[in-house]
Amino acid sequence: MKRPAGVIVSMALLALGAVLCLLSAASILSALDYLQEASVHPLLMRAAALLAVGVLGLAALWQVTTLAGLWLMKSWGRFSLLVFSGLIVAFPLLSMLSMLWSPLPEEISGPPGHNQMALSTTPWIITFYLVSIGIGVWWLLYFTRPKVRAMFTTAAQAVQVAPRPLSIVLIAWAMVLTAALWPFAVYWQWPSFFLWVVLTGWGGVVANTAWCALSAYGGVGLLRWTRRGYLASMWLFGIATATVILFWIMPGAQARTLMILNTKGFPEMMMFTTGAWFWLPFLIALLGVVIPVGYLYAYRSEFKG
Repeated sequence: MKRPAGVIVSMALLALGAVLCLLSAASILSALDYLQEASVHPLLMRAAALLAVGVLGLAALWQVTTLAGLWLMKSWGRFSLLVFSGLIVAFPLLSMLSMLWSPLPEEISGPPGHNQMALSTTPWIITFYLVSIGIGVWWLLYFTRPKVRAMFTTAAQAVQVAPRPLSIVLIAWAMVLTAALWPFAVYWQWPSFFLWVVLTGWGGVVANTAWCALSAYGGVGLLRWTRRGYLASMWLFGIATATVILFWIMPGAQARTLMILNTKGFPEMMMFTTGAWFWLPFLIALLGVVIPVGYLYAYRSEFKG
């Protein structure tokens, strides 16, 4: 039984959410000393920060567990997601209303400049809340549909889900998570590559958008075990393999690498433009594209129709 596209997209969102929770927890831990120094109640701030880390860790674990339930098409996975959906609708809504109508008192507003920083980040926080609410509402509507609900209520159907090779599943999820990085690629305008050409600015945005779209299409197709997903993935990794090889063997490779590092301001990585260090990223990138091609080619006969 093929998993519906809505289930695959939901699994990708859960995986991305778990990663964001873990990154947020790590950022809080790294800034723990600063938060204590900036607060008039350091012990209380430390306790609150550690509590937030614990909540984020549990949220990540919950999302990974729910993802596993959806992958196995278990009824408890659907129920877990519905409960999680209610929480990501309720809490952001309450937090957003609290931010809008209950500003922080001056005595706990933070160090000088804190208020200006809060004002500048508030629109982004509200946007994040609105996105979370939108996803939660969609989950509540989608997973309560009779057709979708029926897929999770029959135990026999869950047994019919054929096991997939772990290598293909990992490749598919790597592609889906790569596609999920699209907002960051657009916001920071990451440079992109096509064969031996470096694309920056809006050219890079367009190239990264196309790459993420093809990666999402191929990754979801692999998870659904479709021929089109397999072909899209082979095209993607074929282009990536050609790009990796041509980027390094065509004249001007060091100049291209230097341009990329200068564009994004990474002076501490300039060692990768000279000597043996220059070939290390090439070898890593080559393995990163050749290994998936090998596994996909090995299972080519499984993708028919």
